[in-house]
Amino acid sequence: MATLILGTVGRALGGPLGGLVGTVIGSTLDRGIFGSGSTREGPRVANLAVQSAAYGEPLPRIYGRMRVAGALVWTAGIVESRSTSGGGKRGTATSSYSYSASFAVIVAARAIVRVERI
Repeated sequence: MATLILGTVGRALGGPLGGLVGTVIGSTLDRGIFGSGSTREGPRVANLAVQSAAYGEPLPRIYGRMRVAGALVWTAGIVESRSTSGGGKRGTATSSYSYSASFAVIVAARAIVRVERI
């Protein structure tokens, strides 16, 4: 806001050169008051909950080829990792997030030959 006001006042009093000086002073004041805003946040996942399985759920018996949704038996949860890049002298730093999960799934109640597609 100070950038606009001081730029306009400087332009009215000192012409184009006064406008430039007013804009630079106003920009410095804005950064001092509101912060530099030099960090951009990337998109994040809001809910890190993991599906769960209940004790006693039946497991499918598979004969031939079938499409099944496995039963989750163990999970370590979802892990969020943050990495920051950029942000040199006047550059904007960007924070990006990545997610990973470790889990175990039971597909069938007995031995199966292979899993063709996940």
